[in-house]
Amino acid sequence: MKTTITRYVSNRMLQVAAIIATAVACSGCLLLNDVTPVSINTFEKLTPKHGRALVIYGIGIEGRWSFPGLTVALDEYDARNQSITGSCWRFNRMEASITAIVGTRQYFMFDVQPGHYVYSGFNSAQARKTWAFEVPAGRAVYLGDFVYAEDGTVDLRRDLASARSYLKEETLLANVSPVPPPKLFLCAP
Repeated sequence: MKTTITRYVSNRMLQVAAIIATAVACSGCLLLNDVTPVSINTFEKLTPKHGRALVIYGIGIEGRWSFPGLTVALDEYDARNQSITGSCWRFNRMEASITAIVGTRQYFMFDVQPGHYVYSGFNSAQARKTWAFEVPAGRAVYLGDFVYAEDGTVDLRRDLASARSYLKEETLLANVSPVPPPKLFLCAP
C-alpha cells in the first residue's frame, strides 16, 4: 500500500513538473502579442529597432461618450486571407485608451512588426469602412487620429502636420487601402 501511494505521488509530481516545464518553455509563445507600447516622451529620436517599425496614432473625444474611457485597438491584418492574423493564443494588437472627457486627445506609440494593421473588428461589429494601414520596416509611421465624433461614430482624421508638431520628428503618413471587414476568430473551449 505504501509503495502504491508513493508511486502515485511520485508520478503525480512528475506530471505537475512536466506541465510547469511546458508552460515555462511556451511562455514566450502562449498569449503572444509582439507589440510593445512605447512612451513618446522617452524617445529623443523616433528610430525603430532593426526589422521593426514604430506606429503612432491618436485618440480623441468630441462627442459625449457614455463610458469612463474610450479604447481603440488595431490588429495585425493578413491581406491575402482578409483576416486578423493569429488566434486566441497568439495575435498582435495595438491597444490604447483615454479618459472620456470631451476635448481630450492623446497620442500613443508602439514598437511593432512591419506589415498591415486594421481598425479592430473587436472595437465595433458595425464598422462601415475598414482600412488597412501599411507599416513598413525601419520607419516611424503615423496612422491618424481616431476621434469619437458628435454623431456617435469613430472618425479617422489624418493630420500629419499636427502629429509632426506634437512629435517633433519626421514621421511617415501610413499608406491606407480599403479592405473587406476582417474575419474575426472565435475563442471557445
